[in-house]
Amino acid sequence: MAGFCGNCGKPQREGERFCRYCGTPFATVQQASAPPVLEQPQPEAPVAPLPPAPAPAAEAAPAASLEFGAPTESPVETPPAGTDEPLARPAPDVWAQPMPVPSLAAAVPPLTEAPQAKKAKGKAQAKPAQGEGRRRTSPLAVGLLVLAALGACVAGVWFGGKALLGRLGPGKYLRPTATAESGQVLTIASARQVIGPEGGTLALDTGVRLVIPAGAVSGQTEVVVKQLDAARFADETREAVLLDCTAGVATFDKPVEIHVPLPDWFTPEMADAAQSGVWNPETDALEIEPSTVQMVDGKPVLVVQASHFSWRVVEWFKQNYALPPNEADTLEVPYYSQSGGYCWAATLQMLNESAKHSLTSEEFNIIGMVGVDDTGLGARAARHHPSIRALVRSETNEEPERMLWSVGTYPGMLTYIRRQIACFRRPVGLMYEKHAVLVVGYDGTKFTVLDPQGLKGDIYKVTTLLGLGMTEGEEKTTIVVPALLAADRPLVTVNIKDKALTFVKPATATPGDQFEFRWDYTVARGYSWYSLRQSAVVAVIPAEVSELKIAVGGDNGVEIANSHLRAAVDVTVRVDIYSHGPGKTHFSDAATMSLAAGEFKPLKVRGIAVSAFRDPSPGQVDYTLEIRTVVGGKTVDEARVDFVLEPGATPTPTSTAKTVPTETGKPEPSATPGPGEWVLQAIVPYGKAREDSQCYFNNRMSLGDGSFVSSGSWTDAGGCVSGSSASGSIHCTCTWGAPPSYLKVGSTLSMEMTCHSEAQQTAGYKNSGAQGWIWYTLNPPPADLKASTYGSRKILGDVLATGPSNQYPKTASKSGSVTVPGGSDGDVLAIVVHAAGQGGGGELVYKYAYHGKDPVPPRGVPAEGLTPQAPEPSVTPTVVPSATPTQTPEPTATPTAEEPEPEPQVTPTEEYGVGEREVWAVDSIYLVYNGAGVPTKFMITRHWLITRIINYHWNDGKGAEPGWIALRADNGTLYGPWWAVGQDGFGGVRNAYWLVTPDTVIPAGIYTVIDSDPLTWAQNEETEGRGISRGYGIPRK
Repeated sequence: MAGFCGNCGKPQREGERFCRYCGTPFATVQQASAPPVLEQPQPEAPVAPLPPAPAPAAEAAPAASLEFGAPTESPVETPPAGTDEPLARPAPDVWAQPMPVPSLAAAVPPLTEAPQAKKAKGKAQAKPAQGEGRRRTSPLAVGLLVLAALGACVAGVWFGGKALLGRLGPGKYLRPTATAESGQVLTIASARQVIGPEGGTLALDTGVRLVIPAGAVSGQTEVVVKQLDAARFADETREAVLLDCTAGVATFDKPVEIHVPLPDWFTPEMADAAQSGVWNPETDALEIEPSTVQMVDGKPVLVVQASHFSWRVVEWFKQNYALPPNEADTLEVPYYSQSGGYCWAATLQMLNESAKHSLTSEEFNIIGMVGVDDTGLGARAARHHPSIRALVRSETNEEPERMLWSVGTYPGMLTYIRRQIACFRRPVGLMYEKHAVLVVGYDGTKFTVLDPQGLKGDIYKVTTLLGLGMTEGEEKTTIVVPALLAADRPLVTVNIKDKALTFVKPATATPGDQFEFRWDYTVARGYSWYSLRQSAVVAVIPAEVSELKIAVGGDNGVEIANSHLRAAVDVTVRVDIYSHGPGKTHFSDAATMSLAAGEFKPLKVRGIAVSAFRDPSPGQVDYTLEIRTVVGGKTVDEARVDFVLEPGATPTPTSTAKTVPTETGKPEPSATPGPGEWVLQAIVPYGKAREDSQCYFNNRMSLGDGSFVSSGSWTDAGGCVSGSSASGSIHCTCTWGAPPSYLKVGSTLSMEMTCHSEAQQTAGYKNSGAQGWIWYTLNPPPADLKASTYGSRKILGDVLATGPSNQYPKTASKSGSVTVPGGSDGDVLAIVVHAAGQGGGGELVYKYAYHGKDPVPPRGVPAEGLTPQAPEPSVTPTVVPSATPTQTPEPTATPTAEEPEPEPQVTPTEEYGVGEREVWAVDSIYLVYNGAGVPTKFMITRHWLITRIINYHWNDGKGAEPGWIALRADNGTLYGPWWAVGQDGFGGVRNAYWLVTPDTVIPAGIYTVIDSDPLTWAQNEETEGRGISRGYGIPRK
């Protein structure tokens, strides 16, 4: 435990930046009395779309010596003028020079939307065309700005403000108003005056006045008031004024008054149609403060009293939206009930599903993403907590509108809720000290709410808001997703609640145990499997379990809800369990139930025998439990839970439901040939030397059975690095113990790898070095044996003899072991060795066949003896070692007579279908800088086939020679690396974008994007130092 919050006194966990209970930041917060000084933005690079991906490069012809490429421009990092010292950068996750671009076996998939260049730092920036500038959006930010682009009604001036202002980090804020022509912050009016103890008034030409009473200050104090252009805060429903006030004192001895003129049609009785809010850029907080409408000289004026100065937004709704009607129809939205104290999570789930239906996010996923326990979120914490904003944005592609209503603003909050429901047809999440609910309708003083606690099986609850247990005097937070109700929002929902599922051992098992599904805020996916006997979380369910039970009723179990207001429904609830192992087993069962309008019930199904879905694989297997609601033959909603099960005996179905294997017809295993079932059939090299350029040249790379060599030279002269003429060369090697020709199922395969780097240089250094990984894949794609897929398992990784070359020589070694998996006739096992260095990199694949015939000839080919190349689809290459590089034979074009044609493999698209979606996006529309020093992370709650990753390397307008991109799971598993294809950015900047097409499946979890050149990876304050990256993929069916 790190300590206690200084504001509310509640205990906090180590490493937290915000109080979980009240939202108070633990870092030093800028005093509200000293707003940041207006600053002139730096020149910005115009935004331009990324052109379509180029056609794939042709495969290099086989050659004995790997020498590729013609000289090309290769921008590098530029140190300060007049010095030979390199730029200081944050320590990256991986130190490495850019790697070569491999030949692509298939065309790069076209982009579904054109990425655009980011605005970048540097003197040689192209000037924006007239009418361009900050109003242009990049594709990674399109979810943030799409409503403005479409001219849609944005409910809440702060939605537009936050989307366009953006929080760039502590103490650094982009101002919301700037002209595209000058780049200057646009001030509408300003006044500056020295005020003494006698008081005074500052008046702007716009009618805004600052009235300072006598006794407010004790001495001569300079006061400045500025009215800034607030056009971006307004929309077709409202108008706004943005004020930036500063004073030479932190607080006033007496409150001062801010007067803002209103339209002539306003009256004091319409005070709830106008409001003032204090916006704190440090926490992105908006706090509505008490205000009144007064008639001054016969004109309506909004009057706000303030004891200190802050940024303030005063808004008023236009006459048609000023006062909502006295009643409004109730909105039909999805309903989810809470487990434990997670009313706030259920409320957020209902909000998200109302705006955008997702089959991949559940209530328990939300608690994992936000990371708050079941003691709940108070009103202030709900307003300030950074993960809630990120959650809503990721699930709905909309910027949430969160408002904290302070003491004295309760009537205004009621009008705000009514306006959202009646005028904009949006439900409102309401969080207060004791509870959280979703408000969906009203009639006079009575409101209709969806209460996550439920009410005797009834979804809709009609009450006064004070009848929910809140008080007028306490703080409350409202959350709105500014979007129309989704047409496909699920009105018949399924909710897998805490402790709903339990694996049990038979009574004869010793020792007996049960393994319970529990919501868990400490893990990203939001749930864990818990051993009742061990009182601990388990990663794998033991093989001895015999039955999966589904709880019925109470606070646990699986709940089905019908949130139609008037329609009763007959629902078919389908329960499916899928194996992701070689057997592809599939259990399926169904139950039917009738639900009245506004009713929810527990699902009642019998237990499921584990033997009904157990995969026959001899190793651990991942499974997915899926529960769906089906109405009229159409799936309306679904919930999914994953688990891992230890291997057991081959299943004999005992349930009345079918066990449906997705692959059939494989022959029974024959007698084991020789010392093991897996027989080495080929050694297949892949890779390419790095292309020579003006700054990097003499690049060489070669692979052999047990060894790797890579070398290259570099220079700073000739403009490669301004002010430097240093040069040098780097030599990298990796060696490993080659696996044997026979592998026995169930035996332990141990491997060791050592990488070494040496360098010579006249001065300066380069970040490079040798590095390696080893993994295996069961049944990889025949056309790409080196591919890392869902079936891949790491043997050893992160052998990194890397870093600044002036610290060489450097050596790194690692060892690892795995249990040899089982298989069937026709299966292929690929052991993949990846190695990379200054001159290039590649993979060496040891291809084994289950019950294969004669192994490859004697082993031990040196690094110069194999020529990397890619096999043709459905071709089984055989490498015959040679004494000299010039005598390396070609792979055979057809299989041998003894070796049968490999069976067609289940490709990712067969299980994952089509239709790319955005998986993660870390982006900014503002100035970018080099040096991503903070990990770029994302979370997924189900398996995804990752199809494209795009990283941004503006590099002060020079781009960066493409290297590689990888993904690392929190458990250490590495996916990739994959070599990138460079694509031009704005103004023809070469290699501003790095594009990889992994076509790799990754399971649910938290991942870090790894970039081989973090020194040129773009970042800024808005991304909080994280590298700008965007990923696309297809979720598992």
